Amino acid sequence: MRTPKLVIFDCDGVMVDSREADRCFYNDILSAFGCPPMTREQTDYVFMHDARTGLRFLFRDHPEVSAAEVEMVAAESDFTPYLRRMTLVPGLVDFLHALRRHGFTAISTNRAGSMQELLAAFELSHLFDFVMTAAVAPMPKPAPDGMALILGHFGLQPEEALYLGDTLVDAQYAAASGVPFVAFGNPVLEARYHAATFAEVRALPPVQALLAGAPRPRP
Repeated sequence: MRTPKLVIFDCDGVMVDSREADRCFYNDILSAFGCPPMTREQTDYVFMHDARTGLRFLFRDHPEVSAAEVEMVAAESDFTPYLRRMTLVPGLVDFLHALRRHGFTAISTNRAGSMQELLAAFELSHLFDFVMTAAVAPMPKPAPDGMALILGHFGLQPEEALYLGDTLVDAQYAAASGVPFVAFGNPVLEARYHAATFAEVRALPPVQALLAGAPRPRP
């Protein structure tokens, strides 16, 4: 593949360990409507999907609950307490600094309104050139709409980017977009590359080529 000019990150499971935060958030929504907490299957599902899809999945067996009311309660919830249950994935910040000396960085996530809060809480906003969320993309992942907008923003072809993700939805998203996929921390996914840590991502041939290239022009 070409030497990439852009590295695109999924958020949950790649940038931050947010599983406990998401579990608490969705369980609190369920509790507000008198429903039992999530099962393991439900937890796995909502972790991969955007909030609207996840909530519909959780409440599909509760037809007595209004979907519109569920979405309203979720949208009005203060996500700040849940941010305290998240932690940065080790090595992320150093890797971002290294990348930005030579290329561009972006996010493509099925997280929506809470994304800007998350970036601010962890002081990451200045480390990304572009952020694509489920609130902006015409269709959430795995539909390729968001990726097309990202590539168009930078004027790049799919082979000039890398996408780091950790779920089947991410793998399907990359495949639909034609962007080489790095399966992060998930060795069973079909991917061009696999890596368990950011040190392993840095050692991948295309990333090595990017980091060995000319410094990135600054505005």
